[in-house]
Amino acid sequence: MIRGMKWRKWIVGGMLSGVLAFSGAAQAAGTTEADPTHDGRTEGYSSSVQVDGSTGLLWIMFVFLTVISMSALFKDSKRASTE
Repeated sequence: MIRGMKWRKWIVGGMLSGVLAFSGAAQAAGTTEADPTHDGRTEGYSSSVQVDGSTGLLWIMFVFLTVISMSALFKDSKRASTE
C-alpha cells in the first residue's frame, strides 16, 4: 500500500509519462485530408484575403489557469479552519 505523498508522485509520474508517450504520435499525425481548406471569415471578399491568427491570448489563459490550479494544491488547510 502506498502511504503519504507517494501516491501523488505515482499519479503525476503516470500522467507525465502518458503525455510524453503520446505527444510524438499527435505531432506525427499532422494535418489530414479532413481539415478544411478555407476559412469562413474570408468569404465574400473580392480579392484574396488571409487571416493572421495568434495564440498569445490562449497561452496567457493557460498560464493563468495553471497558476490558479497550482495555488489550490499548496493551500494550507489549517489556515481555512474556523477553530
